[in-house]
Amino acid sequence: MRRILLFFAVFLAACAVCRAACAGEESSRLKVAVTIAPLASFVEEVAKDTADVMIMVPPGADPHTYEPTPSQLAGLSGADVYVKLGSGMDFELAWMKKLKGLNKKMIICDSGEGITLIDMKESASCGPGHRHGGKDPHIWLSPSNAVIMVRNIERTLSSAEPDNADFYSVNAKNYITELSGAEREIRKKLEPFRGRAFFVFHPAWGYFASDHGLKEVSIQAGGKEPAARELTELVERARSLGVSAIFVSPQFSKKSAEVIAREIGAEVIEVDPLSKDYVRNILRMADELARSAK
Repeated sequence: MRRILLFFAVFLAACAVCRAACAGEESSRLKVAVTIAPLASFVEEVAKDTADVMIMVPPGADPHTYEPTPSQLAGLSGADVYVKLGSGMDFELAWMKKLKGLNKKMIICDSGEGITLIDMKESASCGPGHRHGGKDPHIWLSPSNAVIMVRNIERTLSSAEPDNADFYSVNAKNYITELSGAEREIRKKLEPFRGRAFFVFHPAWGYFASDHGLKEVSIQAGGKEPAARELTELVERARSLGVSAIFVSPQFSKKSAEVIAREIGAEVIEVDPLSKDYVRNILRMADELARSAK
Protein backbone atom coordinates (compact mmCIF):
# COMPACT_ATOMS: atom_id res chain seq x y z
CA MET A 1 0.00 0.00 0.00
CA ARG A 2 2.84 2.39 0.88
CA ARG A 3 4.58 1.61 -2.43
CA ILE A 4 1.40 2.50 -4.32
CA LEU A 5 1.10 5.69 -2.27
CA LEU A 6 4.68 6.68 -3.04
CA PHE A 7 4.26 5.93 -6.77
CA PHE A 8 1.14 8.09 -6.85
CA ALA A 9 2.96 10.87 -4.99
CA VAL A 10 5.88 10.84 -7.44
CA PHE A 11 3.43 10.99 -10.35
CA LEU A 12 1.63 13.96 -8.82
CA ALA A 13 4.93 15.65 -8.07
CA ALA A 14 6.05 15.32 -11.68
CA CYS A 15 2.77 16.80 -12.88
CA ALA A 16 3.09 19.70 -10.45
CA VAL A 17 6.62 20.49 -11.63
CA CYS A 18 5.53 20.40 -15.27
CA ARG A 19 2.59 22.72 -14.63
CA ALA A 20 4.76 25.21 -12.79
CA ALA A 21 7.38 25.18 -15.52
CA CYS A 22 4.82 25.64 -18.29
CA ALA A 23 3.10 28.49 -16.49
CA GLY A 24 6.35 30.16 -15.50
CA GLU A 25 5.16 30.35 -11.88
CA GLU A 26 8.51 30.05 -10.18
CA SER A 27 8.20 31.57 -6.67
CA SER A 28 11.08 33.45 -5.11
CA ARG A 29 9.97 32.51 -1.60
CA LEU A 30 11.81 29.70 0.16
CA LYS A 31 9.67 26.57 0.45
CA VAL A 32 10.10 24.82 3.78
CA ALA A 33 8.45 21.60 4.98
CA VAL A 34 8.37 20.71 8.68
CA THR A 35 7.22 17.71 10.66
CA ILE A 36 5.00 19.44 13.27
CA ALA A 37 3.35 22.82 13.84
CA PRO A 38 5.78 24.12 16.52
CA LEU A 39 8.60 23.75 13.98
CA ALA A 40 6.52 25.83 11.56
CA SER A 41 6.33 28.53 14.23
CA PHE A 42 10.12 28.49 14.63
CA VAL A 43 10.68 28.71 10.87
CA GLU A 44 8.19 31.55 10.46
CA GLU A 45 9.79 33.53 13.29
CA VAL A 46 13.18 33.25 11.58
CA ALA A 47 12.11 33.62 7.94
CA LYS A 48 9.09 35.91 8.40
CA ASP A 49 7.48 36.50 4.98
CA THR A 50 10.40 35.11 2.93
CA ALA A 51 9.24 31.49 3.24
CA ASP A 52 6.18 29.32 2.67
CA VAL A 53 5.87 26.58 5.27
CA MET A 54 4.13 23.21 4.87
CA ILE A 55 3.32 21.13 7.98
CA MET A 56 3.43 17.37 7.40
CA VAL A 57 1.59 16.27 10.58
CA PRO A 58 -1.54 18.47 10.60
CA PRO A 59 -3.29 19.86 13.70
CA GLY A 60 -5.07 17.15 15.67
CA ALA A 61 -3.01 14.32 14.17
CA ASP A 62 -0.63 12.12 16.17
CA PRO A 63 3.02 12.27 14.99
CA HIS A 64 3.56 8.81 16.43
CA THR A 65 1.12 7.23 13.97
CA TYR A 66 0.35 9.73 11.17
CA GLU A 67 0.97 8.82 7.52
CA PRO A 68 1.23 11.62 4.91
CA THR A 69 -1.37 11.98 2.17
CA PRO A 70 -0.52 11.75 -1.55
CA SER A 71 -1.01 15.50 -1.93
CA GLN A 72 1.44 16.17 0.93
CA LEU A 73 4.01 13.88 -0.64
CA ALA A 74 3.52 15.60 -3.98
CA GLY A 75 3.97 18.98 -2.31
CA LEU A 76 7.46 18.02 -1.21
CA SER A 77 8.62 18.13 -4.85
CA GLY A 78 8.98 21.90 -4.58
CA ALA A 79 10.44 22.06 -1.06
CA ASP A 80 13.87 23.64 -0.67
CA VAL A 81 14.30 22.66 2.98
CA TYR A 82 12.85 20.04 5.32
CA VAL A 83 13.10 20.78 9.05
CA LYS A 84 12.91 17.61 11.13
CA LEU A 85 12.93 17.08 14.88
CA GLY A 86 15.74 14.55 14.69
CA SER A 87 14.77 13.14 18.08
CA GLY A 88 13.35 9.76 17.07
CA MET A 89 9.72 10.74 16.52
CA ASP A 90 7.86 7.81 14.92
CA PHE A 91 6.72 9.81 11.88
CA GLU A 92 10.30 10.68 11.00
CA LEU A 93 11.62 7.18 11.69
CA ALA A 94 9.02 5.74 9.31
CA TRP A 95 9.04 8.39 6.58
CA MET A 96 12.18 10.56 6.43
CA LYS A 97 14.08 8.28 4.06
CA LYS A 98 11.08 8.12 1.73
CA LEU A 99 10.50 11.89 1.93
CA LYS A 100 14.11 12.62 1.05
CA GLY A 101 13.84 10.16 -1.85
CA LEU A 102 11.00 12.21 -3.34
CA ASN A 103 13.19 15.31 -3.54
CA LYS A 104 16.92 14.62 -3.48
CA LYS A 105 17.75 18.34 -3.74
CA MET A 106 15.84 19.14 -0.55
CA ILE A 107 18.13 20.29 2.28
CA ILE A 108 17.49 18.46 5.55
CA CYS A 109 17.75 20.52 8.73
CA ASP A 110 18.13 18.49 11.92
CA SER A 111 16.65 21.00 14.36
CA GLY A 112 17.48 18.75 17.30
CA GLU A 113 21.21 18.66 16.64
CA GLY A 114 23.07 19.40 19.87
CA ILE A 115 20.16 18.49 22.18
CA THR A 116 20.77 15.75 24.75
CA LEU A 117 17.87 13.29 24.67
CA ILE A 118 16.43 12.06 27.96
CA ASP A 119 14.84 8.71 28.78
CA MET A 120 11.08 8.31 28.69
CA LYS A 121 9.72 9.12 32.11
CA GLU A 122 7.86 7.07 34.66
CA SER A 123 4.69 5.22 33.76
CA ALA A 124 2.07 5.65 36.47
CA SER A 125 0.50 2.23 35.94
CA CYS A 126 3.79 0.44 36.62
CA GLY A 127 4.73 2.15 39.85
CA PRO A 128 7.66 4.34 40.87
CA GLY A 129 10.89 4.01 38.96
CA HIS A 130 9.52 1.92 36.11
CA ARG A 131 10.59 3.14 32.69
CA HIS A 132 9.43 2.28 29.22
CA GLY A 133 12.44 1.99 26.92
CA GLY A 134 13.69 4.55 24.47
CA LYS A 135 14.44 8.24 24.42
CA ASP A 136 11.82 10.96 24.71
CA PRO A 137 11.27 12.56 21.26
CA HIS A 138 9.27 15.60 22.52
CA ILE A 139 12.30 17.89 22.59
CA TRP A 140 10.50 21.09 21.51
CA LEU A 141 8.52 21.43 24.75
CA SER A 142 11.59 22.72 26.58
CA PRO A 143 12.13 26.43 25.84
CA SER A 144 15.89 25.95 26.28
CA ASN A 145 15.76 23.22 23.63
CA ALA A 146 13.67 25.51 21.44
CA VAL A 147 16.52 28.03 21.49
CA ILE A 148 18.89 25.38 20.10
CA MET A 149 16.34 24.39 17.47
CA VAL A 150 15.86 27.99 16.33
CA ARG A 151 19.62 28.41 15.96
CA ASN A 152 19.83 25.24 13.88
CA ILE A 153 16.97 26.46 11.67
CA GLU A 154 18.56 29.89 11.24
CA ARG A 155 21.86 28.30 10.21
CA THR A 156 20.17 26.06 7.61
CA LEU A 157 17.99 28.81 6.14
CA SER A 158 21.03 31.08 5.88
CA SER A 159 22.85 28.35 3.99
CA ALA A 160 19.89 27.90 1.64
CA GLU A 161 19.40 31.65 1.12
CA PRO A 162 22.75 33.43 1.78
CA ASP A 163 21.36 36.79 0.64
CA ASN A 164 18.91 36.71 3.58
CA ALA A 165 21.43 35.48 6.18
CA ASP A 166 21.61 38.80 8.07
CA PHE A 167 17.81 39.06 8.07
CA TYR A 168 17.46 35.53 9.45
CA SER A 169 20.12 36.20 12.08
CA VAL A 170 18.34 39.28 13.43
CA ASN A 171 14.97 37.51 13.49
CA ALA A 172 16.41 34.46 15.25
CA LYS A 173 18.10 36.66 17.86
CA ASN A 174 14.84 38.50 18.57
CA TYR A 175 12.88 35.25 18.90
CA ILE A 176 15.50 33.69 21.14
CA THR A 177 15.18 36.74 23.40
CA GLU A 178 11.43 36.09 23.56
CA LEU A 179 11.98 32.39 24.32
CA SER A 180 14.51 33.20 27.04
CA GLY A 181 12.08 35.66 28.60
CA ALA A 182 9.34 33.02 28.61
CA GLU A 183 11.72 30.53 30.24
CA ARG A 184 12.54 32.99 33.03
CA GLU A 185 8.85 33.63 33.62
CA ILE A 186 8.10 29.89 33.74
CA ARG A 187 10.97 29.24 36.14
CA LYS A 188 9.69 31.92 38.50
CA LYS A 189 6.16 30.49 38.44
CA LEU A 190 7.20 26.87 38.99
CA GLU A 191 10.10 27.29 41.41
CA PRO A 192 7.84 26.93 44.50
CA PHE A 193 6.66 23.53 43.26
CA ARG A 194 9.98 21.81 42.56
CA GLY A 195 9.78 18.07 43.30
CA ARG A 196 6.04 17.91 42.70
CA ALA A 197 4.50 15.27 40.41
CA PHE A 198 1.88 15.90 37.77
CA PHE A 199 -0.22 13.35 35.87
CA VAL A 200 -0.44 13.32 32.07
CA PHE A 201 -2.15 10.91 29.73
CA HIS A 202 0.56 10.96 27.05
CA PRO A 203 4.16 11.57 28.21
CA ALA A 204 4.94 14.65 26.11
CA TRP A 205 6.14 17.04 28.83
CA GLY A 206 9.25 15.25 30.10
CA TYR A 207 11.76 17.91 28.99
CA PHE A 208 9.58 20.69 30.37
CA ALA A 209 9.34 18.83 33.69
CA SER A 210 13.07 18.12 33.79
CA ASP A 211 13.90 21.80 33.21
CA HIS A 212 11.88 22.86 36.24
CA GLY A 213 12.45 20.07 38.75
CA LEU A 214 9.03 18.51 38.29
CA LYS A 215 8.06 14.87 37.82
CA GLU A 216 5.90 13.83 34.86
CA VAL A 217 3.87 10.67 35.51
CA SER A 218 2.17 9.09 32.50
CA ILE A 219 -1.11 7.17 32.38
CA GLN A 220 -0.36 5.82 28.93
CA ALA A 221 2.23 3.04 28.94
CA GLY A 222 3.96 1.90 25.77
CA GLY A 223 1.41 3.79 23.66
CA LYS A 224 -1.49 1.80 25.12
CA GLU A 225 -4.56 2.65 27.19
CA PRO A 226 -4.51 1.15 30.70
CA ALA A 227 -6.56 -1.99 31.36
CA ALA A 228 -9.31 -2.04 34.01
CA ARG A 229 -6.99 -3.42 36.71
CA GLU A 230 -4.36 -0.83 35.85
CA LEU A 231 -6.95 1.95 36.12
CA THR A 232 -7.59 0.95 39.73
CA GLU A 233 -3.86 1.11 40.44
CA LEU A 234 -3.66 4.48 38.71
CA VAL A 235 -6.42 5.89 40.88
CA GLU A 236 -4.57 4.84 44.03
CA ARG A 237 -1.30 6.22 42.72
CA ALA A 238 -2.84 9.57 41.81
CA ARG A 239 -4.50 9.77 45.22
CA SER A 240 -1.23 9.01 47.02
CA LEU A 241 0.54 11.77 45.07
CA GLY A 242 -2.17 14.31 45.85
CA VAL A 243 -2.92 14.87 42.19
CA SER A 244 -5.55 17.57 41.59
CA ALA A 245 -5.35 17.76 37.78
CA ILE A 246 -4.67 15.42 34.89
CA PHE A 247 -3.28 16.87 31.67
CA VAL A 248 -4.46 15.52 28.35
CA SER A 249 -3.69 16.19 24.67
CA PRO A 250 -6.29 16.61 21.90
CA GLN A 251 -4.54 13.90 19.88
CA PHE A 252 -5.58 11.22 22.39
CA SER A 253 -8.72 9.95 24.10
CA LYS A 254 -9.61 11.58 27.42
CA LYS A 255 -11.58 8.56 28.68
CA SER A 256 -8.98 7.08 31.07
CA ALA A 257 -8.04 10.49 32.41
CA GLU A 258 -11.68 11.33 33.05
CA VAL A 259 -12.22 8.04 34.93
CA ILE A 260 -9.27 8.72 37.21
CA ALA A 261 -10.18 12.37 37.69
CA ARG A 262 -13.73 11.47 38.65
CA GLU A 263 -12.50 8.96 41.28
CA ILE A 264 -10.09 11.37 42.97
CA GLY A 265 -11.99 14.63 42.46
CA ALA A 266 -9.44 16.09 40.05
CA GLU A 267 -9.98 18.19 36.94
CA VAL A 268 -8.98 17.30 33.39
CA ILE A 269 -6.99 20.02 31.63
CA GLU A 270 -6.30 19.94 27.90
CA VAL A 271 -3.04 21.47 26.68
CA ASP A 272 -1.91 20.75 23.13
CA PRO A 273 1.82 19.90 22.93
CA LEU A 274 1.58 20.48 19.16
CA SER A 275 0.14 23.99 19.35
CA LYS A 276 1.62 26.34 16.76
CA ASP A 277 1.29 29.27 19.17
CA TYR A 278 4.43 28.08 20.93
CA VAL A 279 5.28 30.73 23.51
CA ARG A 280 1.69 31.30 24.58
CA ASN A 281 1.19 27.54 24.90
CA ILE A 282 4.15 26.84 27.17
CA LEU A 283 3.27 29.82 29.34
CA ARG A 284 -0.26 28.45 29.67
CA MET A 285 1.12 25.03 30.67
CA ALA A 286 3.17 26.70 33.41
CA ASP A 287 0.12 28.62 34.62
CA GLU A 288 -2.01 25.47 34.75
CA LEU A 289 0.70 23.50 36.55
CA ALA A 290 1.15 26.24 39.14
CA ARG A 291 -2.59 26.61 39.64
CA SER A 292 -3.15 22.86 40.09
CA ALA A 293 -0.16 22.52 42.43
CA LYS A 294 -1.38 25.17 44.89
